Amino acid sequence: MGSWKKEGRIFSVDYDHRSMFPAFQFDVEGQPLPVIGRVLEILGQEVTGWGLALWFTAGNGWLDDRRPVDLLKSEPEEVEQAAEREVEELFF
Repeated sequence: MGSWKKEGRIFSVDYDHRSMFPAFQFDVEGQPLPVIGRVLEILGQEVTGWGLALWFTAGNGWLDDRRPVDLLKSEPEEVEQAAEREVEELFF
């Protein structure tokens, strides 16, 4: 998983001095969902670790208060667009 993290395909959160990888980032075969890497690329270094976990699991106004985590497989494009809008808010 370390190489996937270095490649920007997944992220981790630090808990109890360990890196933990939220399970929602992976498909049923244990492979990273492509949308995760795209969102990480969009959000860049502005949001990391627990901030990312919160972004994915909290209701998002750009998604009609739905949680990105609930749309990763069914509407990945919408999740990407929400990330793009989030970045626009951060910088403009």
